[in-house]
Amino acid sequence: MSWYKKQIKSDTAIKSGQSVDFESGSSLKLAGTAVTATASEINKLAGVTAGTVSASKALVVDGNKRLDVLGAKKIVAAAAGDGAIAIADGIVKITKATAAALTLADPAAGDEGTGILIIAATAQAHTVSNAAGSGFNGGGAASDVATFGGAIGDNMWIVAIGGKWFVAHLRNVIFG
Repeated sequence: MSWYKKQIKSDTAIKSGQSVDFESGSSLKLAGTAVTATASEINKLAGVTAGTVSASKALVVDGNKRLDVLGAKKIVAAAAGDGAIAIADGIVKITKATAAALTLADPAAGDEGTGILIIAATAQAHTVSNAAGSGFNGGGAASDVATFGGAIGDNMWIVAIGGKWFVAHLRNVIFG
């Protein structure tokens, strides 16, 4: 059953089982602030349990700002050219046809625990430089550039700890 009125008075109550339809161009305000989300966007929050992942639902962290991501897919970003790698938990797939020259800044305090898998999708001697930072494993100039061996699948997995990138795994990648 739909309930519709051109003008709603402040004391109007909507009874159970009824709904309100707004004409195109009108808006809903809560405490004077317009609600700009669509019904579809709002429905993505319906049935969400904080800290868990559900298909086609919003991700909401728990009270400790944590999210149980078992079964969740990682974000995959393509590096099709030279440039900076964004600091985000996920995978960077290097797709540049020639050797890519990538840079990576030191992680900030809020990036603690962020893990990045950087993997070559092309057979090139790609480089990832942390020269503007503290070097991988905090090793300074001795370990500030990672050079990939030139095979598809060469990779490095790094984790942000204490404002530095620590190497968790290497496959055919060297430091210099």
